[in-house]
Parts: sequence; structure tokens; C-alpha cells
Amino acid sequence: MKKILFQYNDGGRHRAGFDSYVGDCVTRAISIIFDFKYLDAHEQVNILSRRFKDKDSLVPNGISLSTTKKLMKHFNLIWCQANDYSLIPKKGKYILNLPNHVCAVIDGVIHDTHDSRKKSNRIYGYWKFK
Repeated sequence: MKKILFQYNDGGRHRAGFDSYVGDCVTRAISIIFDFKYLDAHEQVNILSRRFKDKDSLVPNGISLSTTKKLMKHFNLIWCQANDYSLIPKKGKYILNLPNHVCAVIDGVIHDTHDSRKKSNRIYGYWKFK
């Protein structure tokens, strides 16, 4: 079984002028799997969070799990239960749900600013395209 790999990818955050850490994992993941410009994803996430009436879920502060679920539904992604990295499909684009974090996965490779496998081997599942 092929092991899931890691590739550094900030989703265009640095190119957009953001140099420091912000609570933007949902924005980065959306930017990466949909190939959106970071600022466009940032704006969409904030607009939709307000529409969902979650005033505390804005990109710099982090997005709540309930708002993340609504965002994934808005972008026509469906939930798949998985409790191990080996259960993540090796082909396609996904958003992986980890403890207090999400990240993009493309063709069995995590695309993120850090390798979340080092922090925890626990996963909850992933969202995929319908």
C-alpha cells in the first residue's frame, strides 16, 4: 500500500502578501483543491461564514468545525468517514479533516504548510467531490 506523502504548499498565501501564521487552513485547503487564488478563497470563506451567521469564524481567527462543514457542503463536497491515512484514496483531490485542522490532499500527497502526520496520526475523514 502506498504511503501518503507531504508537499509544502501554502495555497498562495505568501504570494498574496501574508507572511505570518494565521488560522487559515480551511482557506488554504479550498484554494489548493479548487485552484482558487488565495485572496479569492479568503474572501469567499469570510463572506460565507458571515452568511452562515458564524461571526467568530473568520479566516484570521480560524474556522469552526460547524462552519467548515457548511463550507464543504456549499462547495458540493461530500463527507467520507476514514480513521486512518491508509484509507485516503490515492487519486483525486480531497480535504482531509484532522484534529483542529484541515488540509488538501492531491493524488495521495498532503499539500499544506506543515506535515500534520508528525503531530497526530489521527484523522476523522475527508471531503471529496460529488
